[in-house]
Amino acid sequence: MSGLRISGATKRYGDKTVVSGLSLTVGPGIVAGLVGPNGCGKTTTLRLIAGLTTPDEGSISVSGYDTGAFPLDAKRNLGFVPDTHSGFEQLTVREYLELYRNLYRQPHARYEERAGIMLEAFGLLEHAEDSLGVLSHGIRRKVATTAALSLDVPTILIDEPTVGLDPEGVVVLRRLVRHIGTAGSAVLLATQDLTFAEHVCDHLFLIHDGRLVADGSPACLRERYRVSSIEETFLAVTGMERRIDDFERRLDAFSR
Repeated sequence: MSGLRISGATKRYGDKTVVSGLSLTVGPGIVAGLVGPNGCGKTTTLRLIAGLTTPDEGSISVSGYDTGAFPLDAKRNLGFVPDTHSGFEQLTVREYLELYRNLYRQPHARYEERAGIMLEAFGLLEHAEDSLGVLSHGIRRKVATTAALSLDVPTILIDEPTVGLDPEGVVVLRRLVRHIGTAGSAVLLATQDLTFAEHVCDHLFLIHDGRLVADGSPACLRERYRVSSIEETFLAVTGMERRIDDFERRLDAFSR
């Protein structure tokens, strides 16, 4: 099938289970959010999909290619924006994009045109000849995002998309991601930014301690849990609301 499918994926590091029996599907044209706090398994899940690590149990397929049996075919069908950057400090922005294009064997004219539009949208044209090593974390995030979103591939993964971005960059990213989804790609964002996820995603997968605890469209989740925001939904399904209420009561008692 097209899109992305995870079936019962489990990943352990020693005695710690980071992802536990996770199953989800993101079809073509859907922007989905993998939402949860730090340490809940979001980044590990994206690394499993991208083939950077392998599941101890379960299976993952990208555009119908099992990532274990057909790893290269799966990787050719997805673009990945990791949450951190490393290497290539000596390359200019333009050289980095050209390297990215060559690695995916993308047609030169089409990729260059898409990348040029996104560089302009992110305000990066003035940095096109700058070396990556001299750029700020936020600008490098924009470059990495441009490189992946310029690919003509059916699946896009973005880890913590808003980290390091200025407000203007967040708005541009939201519009670009929606455009990529509308054009037919399956997009999966791993984020702890509940507000961003609520506004950009068609479907949300809420995870806690490596497990899927709820999923649905933002509107359906709000209705199901009778709350007004995804933040309140997450607090309700994880039991964090009670903990926070308890902390507030204890602080109130202390202040008196």
